[in-house]
Amino acid sequence: MIALLNTPTQNVIRPGLPVSESEPVIEKITHDFLKLLQIYHATPVETLQACSQDGEWAIKDTFAVVSAWVWRCAALLEAAHISNGPLLAEPDVDGLNQEFYNNRQNWTCIDVEVDFCKSHQALLAVLKQLPPERLADKAILETIATQIHQRHAQCYVRSQVRSHSSFQADNT
Repeated sequence: MIALLNTPTQNVIRPGLPVSESEPVIEKITHDFLKLLQIYHATPVETLQACSQDGEWAIKDTFAVVSAWVWRCAALLEAAHISNGPLLAEPDVDGLNQEFYNNRQNWTCIDVEVDFCKSHQALLAVLKQLPPERLADKAILETIATQIHQRHAQCYVRSQVRSHSSFQADNT
């Protein structure tokens, strides 16, 4: 079992208190992050590190690559504090995925977990600093949807598929 690190739980919507414009976005990211971290903790290390037979990345590697995308998104959003210019770049997704994977493939499960937590803490800090009108901007919301929510979904799907495959292999 992987050790639980300092997670960004201070960003939850609190009943009875006014909700700022940024809290729903921050709440969703925090909720997704905590759910993924819970899945990561519940997955045996052997399953986290196991590559699939079809050559797909291990769960650990998927989390590591997603963490790199979160760092990238935090940097883009920080640079987009005033204008959408930084968000207009069309990244080479396959190239960046491969680069992120190559840079992190030898990381331990704990290294990946630490980076995953730190990347999300950095992202939440950037989001909290954005003016409400910027956080409501369509380009910023689309960036969060593609750079964060879709990548979180990749972690979830990969961990569910790999855990289910591991369970089936153990029970045959």
